[in-house]
Amino acid sequence: MKNNLLLSCAFLLSLLHAQATTWTITDSGLEFSPNTLTITNGDTVNFTIASVHNAREVSQASWNANSSAALAGGFQTPSGGGIVLPLKLGVGTHFYVCPPHISGGMKGTIIVTAATGIAGTRLPLSLKVFPNPASDQLSIQADARAVGTRFYVLDAAGKQVQAGILASETTVLSLSGLAAGIFYLQVGEADKTTYTLLKQ
Repeated sequence: MKNNLLLSCAFLLSLLHAQATTWTITDSGLEFSPNTLTITNGDTVNFTIASVHNAREVSQASWNANSSAALAGGFQTPSGGGIVLPLKLGVGTHFYVCPPHISGGMKGTIIVTAATGIAGTRLPLSLKVFPNPASDQLSIQADARAVGTRFYVLDAAGKQVQAGILASETTVLSLSGLAAGIFYLQVGEADKTTYTLLKQ
């Protein structure tokens, strides 16, 4: 009975994760675009910005004062941006700045709202990613509806290191050129599903 309950919880969590969205924030000169973004708890934010910029979460008081003092436990991307995972994006308003350009007013907010349940009736793509951890090769096994879907491999900083299309129901990726570490596999464009990968 306990095992069935654990399996049910894991299944529901995987459905919720599969419905999560990845949002992109870019830069336009000395502005984040969009500079106010409203997302749902469980969503991911990908900062795709120029190498002279980064994003650091600050307190509301620091944000109002145009200060770049880091918020304890807040998110920070490296220069050029990166991915901010849901773990760093709890419900509420997250204030962030570009430390080198805060004097020019380069700052923004991410408003995270509580999830209201599983959205819509669309079922997530049925994918299997193995082996994980992987050493030289990774296989993505997908159902027929996923064939033709784009995928991206991102490093821990959110930089794209590989991309392609699921050309058949089993796609094999070569990981031989990647150093050991944590990577993310994103499958899909508008509705993205993200998997955490460990390269040995």
